[in-house]
Amino acid sequence: MFSKLNQLEKYNKILKSDIEQYSLQKGSVINSVKKDFKNQFNIPEDYDDLWFFKLHYNKDLDIKRRIEGLDFKTFLPEHALVRVDRNSMLFGLECRVPFLSNRMIELAFSIDPKHKFHNQNLKFILKNILEKYSSFEYAFSNKKGLTISSSLRKAYYKNWDRNENISMIKRYIEG
Repeated sequence: MFSKLNQLEKYNKILKSDIEQYSLQKGSVINSVKKDFKNQFNIPEDYDDLWFFKLHYNKDLDIKRRIEGLDFKTFLPEHALVRVDRNSMLFGLECRVPFLSNRMIELAFSIDPKHKFHNQNLKFILKNILEKYSSFEYAFSNKKGLTISSSLRKAYYKNWDRNENISMIKRYIEG
């Protein structure tokens, strides 16, 4: 997030708003692509595709707090948690997402961002606590994501077109 924060500040004068900048960082597309998409799917020209971000945007906060708030209200529930939930269900796993209790969230938002972000390390406080109970190498090691072999993924997605969401989208598009 910190390097993205620098990018947001860098492109501040080029783009219309920091909401637009935030949406681009989260995977949105530039306006010319949006225009083509709207034409292709008959979406009204005046449709505001940033409405969801604007709903949770607080311009009274400093840039770091704004991004934290937008991430918490938009990216986390609409992307990250959905992904964890769907992939865990796909493989029959029970997952618990750490640090999402009300007390922990209140604590996280009460900490000044300048204490949270150090040398572009977004988990500086957490890693310092972990270092007390393990080693520096372990606490500050690079993240290792869960990988699924392509053959296993193909086996699970072999009948992807029978998926409930895909079927619903096909029915909508085909009329």
